[in-house]
Amino acid sequence: MVPCRSFRALFWLLLAASLLGALPCLAQEPVADLERLPQDVRTYLPPDPDRPLLEGAAREEATDRFLKRHFSPWAPDFPLPDAAKTRKGWQELAGSEGLGENRRPVPASLRRSWLEAACAAPFGEENRCGVVLLPADLRLLPTSRALFEPLTRDGGGGYPFDQLQNSTLKPGEAVRLLHRTPDGAWAFVAAGTANGWVESSRVAPADEAFRSLWLAGPYLAVLDDPTALKDETGRFRCLAPLGTLLPRTPDGAALIPVADEATGLARGIPVHLPEGSAAPFPLEATPRNLAETANRLVGQTYGWGGSFGLRDCSATTRDLFLPFGVWVPRNSGEQAKLPGRDLASLSPVDREAALMREGVPFATLVHMKGHILLYLGPYEGRPLVLHNFWSLRTRDTGRILVGRCAVTTLTPGAERRDLDPEKSLLHRVRRMVFPLEGRDLP
Repeated sequence: MVPCRSFRALFWLLLAASLLGALPCLAQEPVADLERLPQDVRTYLPPDPDRPLLEGAAREEATDRFLKRHFSPWAPDFPLPDAAKTRKGWQELAGSEGLGENRRPVPASLRRSWLEAACAAPFGEENRCGVVLLPADLRLLPTSRALFEPLTRDGGGGYPFDQLQNSTLKPGEAVRLLHRTPDGAWAFVAAGTANGWVESSRVAPADEAFRSLWLAGPYLAVLDDPTALKDETGRFRCLAPLGTLLPRTPDGAALIPVADEATGLARGIPVHLPEGSAAPFPLEATPRNLAETANRLVGQTYGWGGSFGLRDCSATTRDLFLPFGVWVPRNSGEQAKLPGRDLASLSPVDREAALMREGVPFATLVHMKGHILLYLGPYEGRPLVLHNFWSLRTRDTGRILVGRCAVTTLTPGAERRDLDPEKSLLHRVRRMVFPLEGRDLP
């Protein structure tokens, strides 16, 4: 006879195996597009790679629109976030269940403490202009702790999808300082792209003299990702990501903001950037320049909402166009509202045909729910795209992990039997948009 203890051990082993089998599987396995397609974006340049995609008055208008939106938090008529709607969002988040860094549920008591800190001060009691001093995470509640989405049966949720990570802010960005937590550690700010909580040490008030200096221009756009910024004494100040916009001095240096030790107000100090790490803003929007900028992003690790100083799909497209003076909203849903054409009613074959017929290589975005991609042009009879994505869905409850910025077709993984063609990117495409087309955004 088999001892009872052995039966119990066998029972628990089978139960554990069944539970593990029911959990989503995240596998790292080959995808042909990533191995077959050249990942140097310059491979896909059109025959006229130096033709400007924005010229003359159109380029000036695009730059003016960009600067207006970029510095909008300093405008007297800047619309402040709705207090009631914002507080309701905080309450809903604090009431949401999620997983912490240890993959265990975040206690309700901890979530309540975040909410209490957010709501303690009168909404907008500070309401003054400010500037970002250092790269900053824009959080939806005043904490750096994670609240990862619960795991779902289709392989979604969990890491890296932190429900509290809204976006990131770059050094030199304009913000409106609204109010702070009781301990002063966190400041609620409104930026030109989004609202959220940042660590107070990463922002400073910006008085009229500072704002006048910053608004006067001209500017440098950081291209190397990231670029180490050092002051005139050689002291390291911060890492500036691609897409950072800083005032340019007559001798070619850049200004970065620091907090004055006596007053706490922002002031500008010069820093010298390594040769080739930045360019005068706006860079001319040619396919070649866009491709060379995109090459700096290829292969970079995926980062939801900018987590860990990384980028997701929409941050990739936004930062790609920023050095060219083209304003692109923060998330994929807002980017889809740019001028464009709906493709949802077309068959998958006709969607590809329309994209190759009407899309402008390096100047067209392809949108689907929750994702945005850059159209690179036709290659071997198929449209290619550049995008930063986390995974591909399998037929069962698993996903194939990619987790980086890459060049693919609209059907990556089509050669795999475990991927459902009906869930491919091509089947999900809804719209193509043209960010260089001149029009004020809502």
